[in-house]
Amino acid sequence: MFTKDELKWIRKELSDYDPFEIAPSYYHREKTLNNREKNKYAVRIELERLREKIREYSPDELINLKSKKAQNEKGINTFAGIYIIYNKTGNRYYIGKGEDIIKRASRHFTKSGNPELYEDYDLHKNEFLINLIPLDKTSFSTLNELEGSAIVAYDSMYPNGYNRVIGNILDRPIYDRDALYEVSDLILSRIEKSEEFKTLTNDKKRMQFIRAIFKKYNLPENAGFQINFLKAIKIHQKEKKKKSR
Repeated sequence: MFTKDELKWIRKELSDYDPFEIAPSYYHREKTLNNREKNKYAVRIELERLREKIREYSPDELINLKSKKAQNEKGINTFAGIYIIYNKTGNRYYIGKGEDIIKRASRHFTKSGNPELYEDYDLHKNEFLINLIPLDKTSFSTLNELEGSAIVAYDSMYPNGYNRVIGNILDRPIYDRDALYEVSDLILSRIEKSEEFKTLTNDKKRMQFIRAIFKKYNLPENAGFQINFLKAIKIHQKEKKKKSR
């Protein structure tokens, strides 16, 4: 799978690891949170302008559009984006994301989404309004970036809103130097076509596979790299799945 020179280089790069050093992901998280707070007013203005131009749904309308058949009959196509659920009565927001935005948003009104939101909806005393925002109509490049920024912009974290987590920040590999990105790309390019790679359907299997590679090729223990390489595998699998559709 690897040449002698490649293994020598991989071992050299992976050996430069200090388990007591602050992980680069920590700095990435802090920087991301600071940027979201700094830009929250601009994001709110951008999303409000989009909300003014698009249709607003009631929970019942959204539930009735959940099936593909209903969408086809109405000439509506679902898309990737975020949904903004607004409890107008209680003045509380919930922000979520999805590749199939209609299906994802409607589940909150069928007892399979946010429990607290559903509880308020089930009382029949609160008026809920929902906006579906397409990712490609915004200035953001990923759903995670859009969702996380919107959560801050609408102050939708509990107790002011219904969100319990700030969004997925550490959703990609964060290495502390360029050489480790190159190591990651090299290993991934050699394993992606193997039969075993196709069986990696969850994080437990992915990590077991990674550890097996490290053992087989006598690679230095590097927990930080392994965790980030697991993310690299997930992203690669997701992108490959999209292209095959």
